[in-house]
Amino acid sequence: MTFETYFPEQRHMLSSTLVRRERLLPEDIEAEVEVSVGSRVALKDVIARGTAPAPYVLLDAMRFFRLKKFSDLEPLLQVTPGDIVSATQTLAAKGRRRLVSPIVGTVAAVDYGRIVVQEAADTIDLEAGLNGQVVEVRQGRGVVMETAGAVLQGVWGNNRRAIGTIRVEPPNGLENLDQDVINLQYRGAVIVTRRSLNTVMLDALIEQGLAGLIAPSMETVMINEAVNARAAILITDGFGSQRMNLPTYQFLEEMDGRQATLDALMPAPLEARRPELLINVPLTPHERPPAPLLNLSLQVGMTVRVIRGDGSVTFGEVISLPKAPVMLDNGLRVFCAQVALVTGEKLFSPLANIEVPGR
Repeated sequence: MTFETYFPEQRHMLSSTLVRRERLLPEDIEAEVEVSVGSRVALKDVIARGTAPAPYVLLDAMRFFRLKKFSDLEPLLQVTPGDIVSATQTLAAKGRRRLVSPIVGTVAAVDYGRIVVQEAADTIDLEAGLNGQVVEVRQGRGVVMETAGAVLQGVWGNNRRAIGTIRVEPPNGLENLDQDVINLQYRGAVIVTRRSLNTVMLDALIEQGLAGLIAPSMETVMINEAVNARAAILITDGFGSQRMNLPTYQFLEEMDGRQATLDALMPAPLEARRPELLINVPLTPHERPPAPLLNLSLQVGMTVRVIRGDGSVTFGEVISLPKAPVMLDNGLRVFCAQVALVTGEKLFSPLANIEVPGR
């Protein structure tokens, strides 16, 4: 493989582009779609509703009452299939012995000396998460929507979604905000920090009722805490303790005060999706930005994101593409691009360590 046939990984950072996204409920949830093709939707509009699969509880009544035959249970029953029962409600009784339901639910079946109770199912409302237009309906699942806006994709998310106003972290830090400031400016906001996420910041995020956090990095020992946090968390650069690179921070700083959807999904293996921030950007009525170019070969003059050997991320411009492999300091000879970094430094970076923020 050479640079002539190399298509670098893309992780978008686009200030204005055409965004098309699926909003679907899981396959095991039968959904009723509430909108049609051509419908305009707002961030928090419900586009589909579904009922989540509910677990079953199996109660062995025959053993509980020490019965010898299945038919002996019938005269003891105080419920029939289809009955809605509350927790601790008596299902069957024999003298002073009572078999009660451990959950709120519905009696699904009574068979072979057993009583099956299905837990009350939860209704799931699927919100649009975008200000846009429905371009396709997936019956029983959800929709595909299209909108114009800004996009920033990260490397890791805690599998939560939040809608809020983007706010850059104040100079004194997220953990030092007093309650009055939170109520006025930050309540329900998505906070941007240049610092690596730590336990103190995570505690403050939860305690102060913030919707989400965008940070450059975090240590791997914090993964479980971040996954269990109620707020959405997006990591932009990687794991470790590096600070946010300047181009990414400047991009987010320009979006301060705008409404956005932080979709911090955790893609399954081999999925092409990424955790991302989708930002509403005002456009003129007839303005329609171009869709992102998904097939970009590496070219001289292209702005790229470079992942360095220590895991840190920086930006630069490709200034040359050697046709032969380059010998690196570690002794490996690989195809590289020469990049002039924003710091003024010039280096040869392996093609596999280069990403394109998109066009």
